[in-house]
Amino acid sequence: VDMRMMHHGRTPCVEHGGDADARAEMLRIGGDRQHGLLCCLEQKIVDERLVVEGDHGDLGERCSWQTLVDDVQRVRQRAAGHTDGAPIFLFGHSLGSFITLTVLEQHGPMYAGAILSGTDHPSALRCRAAALLARIECARMGANGVSDALQRLTVGAYDRRLARYYGPVRGNAWLSGDDAAVDAYNADPDCGFALRVGAWHTLLNGIARTSSAHRLRRLPMTLPLLILAGRDDPMGKFGRGPQRVARALDCDGQRDLELRLYDGQRHELLHDIHADTVIADIRRWLEARALKAAHTAAPFPLHKE
Repeated sequence: VDMRMMHHGRTPCVEHGGDADARAEMLRIGGDRQHGLLCCLEQKIVDERLVVEGDHGDLGERCSWQTLVDDVQRVRQRAAGHTDGAPIFLFGHSLGSFITLTVLEQHGPMYAGAILSGTDHPSALRCRAAALLARIECARMGANGVSDALQRLTVGAYDRRLARYYGPVRGNAWLSGDDAAVDAYNADPDCGFALRVGAWHTLLNGIARTSSAHRLRRLPMTLPLLILAGRDDPMGKFGRGPQRVARALDCDGQRDLELRLYDGQRHELLHDIHADTVIADIRRWLEARALKAAHTAAPFPLHKE
């Protein structure tokens, strides 16, 4: 992999590695702020790097779901200036996987493929209901307030779901089965903060939008898609959510679709016990699709029939 964009909620950056037989660029959209994802891929995939920094979306009253999508495209445009025409792949992790689906809906032909990691297929109705709660909380405390109720219903629920299977668990154990990774996350002051209610309102409405069937039908039919998830990830309902995403795309006629579920893995696949296996699978998938994209001149169709 020669290039990736990491969007951690601060500044996006693009990394560039040395030449490879199957050159490709991968833009990566992360969740809120997830500890160490950049370092993990640095050590295991990239030898040299070029970092390009840019503005990031300010979630809250001044930021919409479309702002996040536009941010991705601005970074893609800047990254393309360093690629020498190599195919570009989009990697969306966690909350970033939902933004990725909207990016592909609007700009799918600009990418050679996409990877959805740690994703889910939540009910649009439940997302709308949670967004309504966020709107009420915005009116009560302002967009910059922090709602304990929203935290308990969202991120706070994941450890509780995990505890049903494993008994009492430590804080943020839902992220990884690797205790060292969880310790590093808990010790990082830039991780684990509570999202403001304005940010939740934006995100929940956006996720509800991506969950609708007619939106998924607007993805390019021949665009290669890889879905990755841990079977012990409570955000993805222990594998059921990613399976629902794959079934919905398959029923809509997606031609190059692959789902990989990893036994014993949780949410942060790149920081779990078998991260090397996941990274090797990503590398193989990218190399195969990069070679195919390099020999394909025809653009992807905009919509499914």
